[in-house]
This record gives sequence, structure tokens and C-alpha cells, in this order.
Amino acid sequence: MEPKPINVTTLFKSLELVSFNAYEKPLDLEIDINKITFGMSLNYRLNAEERLVTIFTPIDIFSDESKSIKLGSINVKGEFVVENFEEIQLNQQLPAQVVAIYVGVMISSVRGMLKLLSKGTSFEAAIIPIINPLALLQSTELKPAEAN
Repeated sequence: MEPKPINVTTLFKSLELVSFNAYEKPLDLEIDINKITFGMSLNYRLNAEERLVTIFTPIDIFSDESKSIKLGSINVKGEFVVENFEEIQLNQQLPAQVVAIYVGVMISSVRGMLKLLSKGTSFEAAIIPIINPLALLQSTELKPAEAN
């Protein structure tokens, strides 16, 4: 059986920097830019009545794979209006392929913000790697965001 195509009509409503932190690194710490690690989680909120998807992308920046020293963090909130929300929702959720589109937009947006905001920090040359948003969704627990 062939998968049914999903046609989604959406608008990028807003993008907001929730927080950005850069911490002073220990004086004796040599940072290898190739070993900097990003710890990412995804949080979302669906509002079917307003046809709104809100995604938060909190990302922590660590000095290496062991994640023992946190260099900074960034959290960005994006809102997307899904014009045909009722048509495409399944069991009060959106299909993963649709959410992956929004996650991809958010990661790219965070990548750009981080590049600008990290100037002068110990991790200014680090860039969030290009990743497959659908694979990220499958390997990460997508958690409902707490109401603000």
C-alpha cells in the first residue's frame, strides 16, 4: 500500500528568542571546536482551535561528547499556523512528516541565531550540524511544552 500524500497549508507566524546564555569556560580548558556537542530536546504545543503549532528548541552547548562542561544554551520558540489543521490531524496529533517540516525550520533558525549571538564566546566557531528533522523526531522524545 502506497503512503497517502499529505498536503499542508501553513504560515510561519513568529520566531522568538526565549533565552541565550554563554558561560565562562574554566581557564585551563582548551576547547577543540570539532568536539563541541549540542544537546537538543524538542517541546511542542498544539492548539487545534487556533490551528497553531508552537515548537520550543532548547539546545545546550557542551565542550565535548562527555557533556561535562556546559558552555552555553539557547532556546527559541517558533509558531506555525496550519490552515488545514482539521484535515491533517490524526488522533489529536499532526503527522510526523508535518512536524518534521517545522522542526527543520526551527533548527535552521536556531543555527543562524546562534551564529550571530555566540560571537566572542568560547563556542563562536561551532555550528549546529545539518540533520534530518524526521530522523531527529524518531530519535528524540518530543514532549508537550508546559503552558506559559
